[in-house]
Amino acid sequence: MARSSIRRLPRELRAELDRLLSDGQMTIRELTAHLQTLGADVSKSAVHRYSQDFERMAKDIRLAREMAVAIGRELEAVPSGDAGRLAIESLQALLLRARMEIADGEKLKVREVAELARAAKDLSAALKTNVDVEIRIRKQTAEEAADAAEEAGKAAGLTAATIDVIKSQILGIAQRGSP
Repeated sequence: MARSSIRRLPRELRAELDRLLSDGQMTIRELTAHLQTLGADVSKSAVHRYSQDFERMAKDIRLAREMAVAIGRELEAVPSGDAGRLAIESLQALLLRARMEIADGEKLKVREVAELARAAKDLSAALKTNVDVEIRIRKQTAEEAADAAEEAGKAAGLTAATIDVIKSQILGIAQRGSP
């Protein structure tokens, strides 16, 4: 498939077109005329096709952002370490790259789609493992804090009942923080 005349434009002209498309203030005819005054050899139909691809990509990016926000809300109660954030960002980058390749007129091969699916599955498993490890760490930290509170309570002369209440509060907080 031949590359679009828009895609062959210098980076600066494409950036200008992208900016104008984002603004949404000009018609296809006005965009074409503007590019032509800047020295671009483009047709109205090429600008129209590019604007359609641009809008599809913009929708995909908005969807990816919305998904990231939704995932973030779901993970708020769960400790979020760097590995978990990296997994989510990596998956988004892979999917965006695949979308950009499709927008460039390149067709994804079946093998590439399978690799993307496998990568998504692996990233999902890595995220789950990361969350499980962080939950174990949280529980272990709470148990250590409860033990330290017990020792401090005994040293301070607290009753066994008071110490048990403090320990149950510490361990209860750890339980409520788990999914």
